[in-house]
Amino acid sequence: MLKTVRKKFKNKELQDYMESKWFKQWAGIKTAEKVRRRIKFVNNTRDIRDFSAFSGFRLEKIKGTKNYYSIRTGSGQWRIFFIWENNEAWEIDLNKHDYKQIKRGK
Repeated sequence: MLKTVRKKFKNKELQDYMESKWFKQWAGIKTAEKVRRRIKFVNNTRDIRDFSAFSGFRLEKIKGTKNYYSIRTGSGQWRIFFIWENNEAWEIDLNKHDYKQIKRGK
C-alpha cells in the first residue's frame, strides 16, 4: 500500500507569496501583510487549539471532510484552506470563500 505524500503548500506560488513576493492571482487582497502573517501562523502552528486564541480567524471545519479546515484572512472573501494531520497544516491554499471550488480531501 502506497502512502500519500502531502505537500506543505498546495502550490509554490503561495509559499513565495508568504515571503512577500507579488502574484497577480492575489492582487485583489487589500491587506496583504495581514494575510501573509496568517499564512505563516497556519504553517507554524503545531496545535489546532491555537487557532481559538484569535477570534478573527474563525476556524471552520469543512463539512463532509475528515480533516479539512479554513480560517478567515480578514481581507474580504479570501480564506486560507488546509488539511490538519499529525499536528501540522498541509496543502495550505489561499482561495476565495467558495467551498464548491475547493477540492475536498476524503
